[in-house]
Amino acid sequence: MQCKLKDILIAIPALSKLARSDLTLKTAYHLQKTLSALQQEADFFAAKREELLEKHKESESDAQKALDELLALEVEPDISIVQVPITENIKLSPNDIGALLPFIKIHEEESL
Repeated sequence: MQCKLKDILIAIPALSKLARSDLTLKTAYHLQKTLSALQQEADFFAAKREELLEKHKESESDAQKALDELLALEVEPDISIVQVPITENIKLSPNDIGALLPFIKIHEEESL
C-alpha cells in the first residue's frame, strides 16, 4: 500500500487511540501490526527531519521546502487495510475517522 509520510503522521495518533479500545483479538492483532509498521515510517521521518533541519539551519525557507518534500514522500509500508466492524464499542471523533480512512475499513458485520 502506497501512502504519503504526511498521511502516516496524521493517522498515528488516531490509530493509537483506536488501539487503546477494547477490540476483538483479530482486529487488535491486525491493528497493532499496522501501527508498528507505520511507526517505523514515522521514526524514519523524525530522523530525516532532524538531518534536514541541521543541514538547512541557516535558511528557514530551504528547511521548510525540504520538510515539505519529505512529508510528500510516497512510502510503501508493509501493511494491509485493517477491517474494523462497526459493532466494536469504539468512540472516535470525525477527525479521527478521517485520519484513519486510508488505513482502516469500517464495515457493518464482522465477516473476516
